[in-house]
Amino acid sequence: MKQSAPGLPETATIDDAILAFGNGSQTLLPIVNTEGKVSSIVTKTDLYRAMTHGQDFHEPVGTIGKKEVASLREDQTVREALRVLYMNDVKQAPVLDDQSRPVGVLSHLDLAEARIRLEQRASEGADASSNKPLPHSQE
Repeated sequence: MKQSAPGLPETATIDDAILAFGNGSQTLLPIVNTEGKVSSIVTKTDLYRAMTHGQDFHEPVGTIGKKEVASLREDQTVREALRVLYMNDVKQAPVLDDQSRPVGVLSHLDLAEARIRLEQRASEGADASSNKPLPHSQE
């Protein structure tokens, strides 16, 4: 899981979102309300689309963000998380704590890696159930 900043506030501009992404590999940023809860997300693709359509970078980032957010919980298993991503046809989703605040972003590749590690442990005789909680490694 990629540990993320607590998210951009709803009052942030498109310009703020561009700066928040920087040159990093993260492609999704949660947008949070005044309580710190996820209200929408913005992706690098959303920003690219805004740039190509000549959108004003001083507009709120929420004008280009997605309101319907597929999200994961910290206590979900690898299998459950894969199902959420698959059923919502997304490659990544924010991971939320028990108060709906973002703690990171998990991608389908992170989950594939976790599944491989579980299978390797199984071949070594350890419990490799895919009913283990989500991986919480820092990058």
